[in-house]
Amino acid sequence: MRLFLGAQGLDSLAIGVAGVALPWLILSEGHSVGLAGLVYPVTIVPFVVFGLPAGALGDRLPWRRVMYASHAVQATASASIPLWALTGTPPVALVLTAGFAVGSGRVFADAAAFGAVASVVGPENFTRGQSALSAVWSVGFLAGPALAGLLVAAGPTAATSRPARWFSPRR
Repeated sequence: MRLFLGAQGLDSLAIGVAGVALPWLILSEGHSVGLAGLVYPVTIVPFVVFGLPAGALGDRLPWRRVMYASHAVQATASASIPLWALTGTPPVALVLTAGFAVGSGRVFADAAAFGAVASVVGPENFTRGQSALSAVWSVGFLAGPALAGLLVAAGPTAATSRPARWFSPRR
């Protein structure tokens, strides 16, 4: 259960970081606030589009396989942005597409996580397991944006040789 909760905590932390970092990336390149505001909806629309099929798959397929595949989709989509940034500024279309892909992976990962709780802790501890999962998700969604704020303030120069203007908004 600890490994499962740790993985779920890291996933929610990453979602929280992306919720701040991706709109900031769009704003830092001089795009409009409205365009930056699209980041959140494109990560949530997959819940509407894929929610029912994800729940059905999460109940029918082995939860580990669904989670591994979902997290692989999220990691690949997330990695596309910093990899692109090594050669230049990622286009807004890439940022929004990656946000949609991450949100899509999250729908399936969440559906599998709900099914995994009963398998990991057993039916007699389901309520406690679900409570622990909800608590871990909440901590990640709270700490992620704070961590993103620190990362934005520090700038990417510690990780790359690109100039700090990548994260500083144009005025």
